[in-house]
Amino acid sequence: MKLQSKKKYFTFAFVLKYTILNYQNHQNMKPVIFIATLFLLFVSSCGNEPASTDPKPVVVETPQKSKPSKKSPKYQLTPSTHLYDVGQEHLFTVLAREYWVYEHYIDKGVPQNKEHTGDWFHFNPDGTYTSGRWEEETGSGIWKIYYRDGRNYLNINSTDNDQDVEFDVQFNSEDTAASWVGTSMYPLHAQVMLKAIPLSSMPTKKQFHFKY
Repeated sequence: MKLQSKKKYFTFAFVLKYTILNYQNHQNMKPVIFIATLFLLFVSSCGNEPASTDPKPVVVETPQKSKPSKKSPKYQLTPSTHLYDVGQEHLFTVLAREYWVYEHYIDKGVPQNKEHTGDWFHFNPDGTYTSGRWEEETGSGIWKIYYRDGRNYLNINSTDNDQDVEFDVQFNSEDTAASWVGTSMYPLHAQVMLKAIPLSSMPTKKQFHFKY
């Protein structure tokens, strides 16, 4: 009930009370009944006042756009000051001399030559490298070799963490082919076995008779 209606209500109640007091000792109560009827109608009308037509503020919810997932930015890697162990000078020179190209590739016992033949690494003497497939460069990072338990290991640290890998490497006597086997240091490539061969330039599909 609004303030104005409340004032009318109390005014009417006062008049009603006054009228009843003036007529309570008289037998003729018709004026009282009449006024009481008017009072009931008044109260009824006050209770049924129309709801406020004032417009309510409309809250418009702006849909929040999903934030794009953040990708790890490329970062600069600093080559190690210790690129090879004593006795590995020749191996280091062989690796840094040419492009090393995947000729056969097996992962978890399944040949994946279609997916990986033509992949290559080009190791630089300063401890950096580039990588790619066929005549396209796709990656980079740093590398080094070291001994562990009497074996030669090649560590490749890429700007893409998924491409980090450690290989147990062995070369034939002419250094014209090498066997690289992934270790448990990086589980994603732990079951990789591949044959790599050296080339003086990036490989081409024509060289490998690759038709895929």
